[in-house]
Amino acid sequence: MTAIAIDFGTSNTVVSILEPDTQTPKTLRFPSLSRVFNLGDTIATGGDIAVIPSLVYVATGREIIVGERVRSQRLGLSQPQRFFRAFKRDLAADFQIPPRTIEEKIFDSHAVAIEFLTQIWQEILAANIEPSLVIFTVPVGTFERYLDWFKDVAVELKLPTVKFVDESTAAALGYAVQRPGSIVLVADFGGGTLDLSLVRTSPLGA
Repeated sequence: MTAIAIDFGTSNTVVSILEPDTQTPKTLRFPSLSRVFNLGDTIATGGDIAVIPSLVYVATGREIIVGERVRSQRLGLSQPQRFFRAFKRDLAADFQIPPRTIEEKIFDSHAVAIEFLTQIWQEILAANIEPSLVIFTVPVGTFERYLDWFKDVAVELKLPTVKFVDESTAAALGYAVQRPGSIVLVADFGGGTLDLSLVRTSPLGA
């Protein structure tokens, strides 16, 4: 089984794969999408981590550009009406911002988020990875709203088996790889939400 986890964030998105040999997660880097941070010798990563800026730009001809290329080339400066950010937060908002019409096509938060995740999914497949399981992290405070939306995404992108875990628990599970049997206070301070969870991780062999 090949498992992929996608942590779709308001500011950045991270994609990881569960290494079949070691059963440990590895962050995936996509040259056309990712930005790399060096975190040094930390407990969580022990080195570099690749993130995909959660940014979308609709270029001339309705070409969809996502991730680091949008950030590094500052594509939103000259034509801000074609630039989208923080669209994840808008998905669960009570007040929906008005959609934009670009070259006779309507782009709302749902459409932009679908375009963003579609590009990521295509990069996963282009890397000769064929997941049999896709795991999405979901904000605990708006779990049900995002859960319904991700289910629709799974159908639209024809994903394989899909499972969900709240973001704070996902962080604690990652920590448990290094420190099993611990009580962990997770402060998930994201671009759109702050979630606090107290989690007891399972001991080895449990």
